[in-house]
Amino acid sequence: MVICLNKEKKNLQAIDVEELVLSTLGNATRREILKLIKNNPNITYTDIMKAMKLDTGTLNYHLSKMADFITKNDNKYQLSKLGRIAVDTIDFLHSQALLSKEHVYFLFNNFVLLRLSDIFLALVRPKLAFRKITESKVTNYFPLAFALFALTNLLSAIIIFTSGTNYTLALATNMITFILLVVFLPFLIVKTVETLWQTKKSYLDVVTLLMISYVPNLLYNIFYFVSNSPLLANLKSEIATQLNTLVSLDVPLAMWVPLFTSLFLFSWMVYVLFTALRVYFNLSRGQTLIILLFSGFLYFIVEAIILMVILLLSIALSISVP
Repeated sequence: MVICLNKEKKNLQAIDVEELVLSTLGNATRREILKLIKNNPNITYTDIMKAMKLDTGTLNYHLSKMADFITKNDNKYQLSKLGRIAVDTIDFLHSQALLSKEHVYFLFNNFVLLRLSDIFLALVRPKLAFRKITESKVTNYFPLAFALFALTNLLSAIIIFTSGTNYTLALATNMITFILLVVFLPFLIVKTVETLWQTKKSYLDVVTLLMISYVPNLLYNIFYFVSNSPLLANLKSEIATQLNTLVSLDVPLAMWVPLFTSLFLFSWMVYVLFTALRVYFNLSRGQTLIILLFSGFLYFIVEAIILMVILLLSIALSISVP
């Protein structure tokens, strides 16, 4: 059935309106044109053509099919009453679809679970994981990477308060590490690559890669809380006793295990970061090693200076207090 609507000539039956709306909204280009006109009242023909990237013949064809959805005055287009109803219907259906359980599950699966799996895959298969991450878009992983990085530092702060160490210095170290890893070290890496190989890359990308490489610390913090829980206290004591009897060392087990763990975590993090930078910047092993040595050396120098100043200030304050 051919539908020919004119505002001045005849009124439509309800069934005719339904068929007209469905046939018009069934075309993606026409839906976009209607949304464009809604968001830009009094838009001109030329502006529609530029925004939609359509030629004159194609645009004229679509506009003729939407004669009852738009009005034209002085070569400027607006939505008619039927056009406003049609666009509002699109928006309503879209909002309902976004709130559906299926859509929420789709978003959670694709934007959380899959990206989270890529981040943890980077800990065991970094080359494979970072190829996938860089081929998509690194900044897409930033929210999750930042959340894991912040959680790691929060757990570190809790461990500090429960371990009975020097709170001020330990918390200062934790916060300085947090800030320098997010701000200073990525800046050094980006500038080093830009200076040596004239390759410009995103600062935010490097921040994301750094935070992903920091995830081993999160696993350690979780393991720390689990192993120190009251439920495992007896088992932990028994394991320590058995190890002390099997291995004869002058240094107590409680001292050399944390040292070994710290060395292992540091090596793991460096390996993950090394692979991430090599894949992201597309550099050789030697070039990547130069980046890590140079930027890492400056990073540790700056961190040591800041911590030394804090330590001296804390000592001075403790002496000055009667």
